[in-house]
Amino acid sequence: MEYTEKVLAHFANPRNVGEIADADGVGSIGSKECGDMIRVWIKVDKWRLADVRYKVFGCPAAIACCSMMTELAIGRRLDEACELTDAKVAEALGGLPAHK
Repeated sequence: MEYTEKVLAHFANPRNVGEIADADGVGSIGSKECGDMIRVWIKVDKWRLADVRYKVFGCPAAIACCSMMTELAIGRRLDEACELTDAKVAEALGGLPAHK
């Protein structure tokens, strides 16, 4: 499987890149296997994600997934956002190659 058009669109024009200066939460994750490094900032208003920003060092799939994750997360209640999974992000992108 090759990258879908949606993956390529999010890779070429990633959404919501950056930091939130007065973030309510910040998290980081990285993978030793592939070298991807991700840092995410969130802003919460009335138990909803008012804004989500990120910085990522990684492959096209990692960049596209971060971009799509923000689109899926912004506006959701915190409990709803906790239900987002890698599989749901990949599905929203139209799928990813198995090794990604």
